[in-house]
Amino acid sequence: MSDALVATTRLTGPAPEVGVTRDMVRRGLIVAPLMIVVCGFVWGMNGA
Repeated sequence: MSDALVATTRLTGPAPEVGVTRDMVRRGLIVAPLMIVVCGFVWGMNGA
């Protein structure tokens, strides 16, 4: 298969970007409050 055919091949199914984005947001919602609390303990309320 040539490079031109690979670049123009249409893929079927759901876009993987949607799943990746949802996973990043879900993990961020879990980790962000924890990081804010840790920073608050280390640097005080100005660091949080």
